[in-house]
Formats: sequence, structure tokens, C-alpha cells
Amino acid sequence: MASAARVSRTVLSRMEQGKARAEQMCRLEANRSRHLRPAVALASDALAAEPLIARARERVELWRTQRSCSPRYIE
Repeated sequence: MASAARVSRTVLSRMEQGKARAEQMCRLEANRSRHLRPAVALASDALAAEPLIARARERVELWRTQRSCSPRYIE
């Protein structure tokens, strides 16, 4: 059944136990929280936004050169 769903047995087991969904939701919420602070700064203070944007662009370029992130996410 795991191979038919193209997931590992561990993932399938966690899904059956409801853990995979809860873990995924926790990661999603943590990711949203991390992005909220710079988003508020970008929206409220153009001067504060400049270094944040520069840092973000540097990080994305690092991901691009090292191929350490999904191309879809980089774009």
C-alpha cells in the first residue's frame, strides 16, 4: 500500500496514526510565523525593508548556486 501511494512505510504509518498531518501543519505554521516578521517590516518601513530584501536575495542566490532548494521555491 505504501508503494502504491509512493510514500515510505514510515510516512504511511504516521498518516494512519494522524501524526504526519499534525507534523506537517506544525511545520507550515512555523514557516508562516518566520515569514510574518519580515513581511510586517517590509510593509511598514521601506528603510528597514532594504536590508531584509538584500539578505533574502542573497539567500535565494545561495540556494540557486548550491541547488539546495526546489527550483519552484527559488523562482
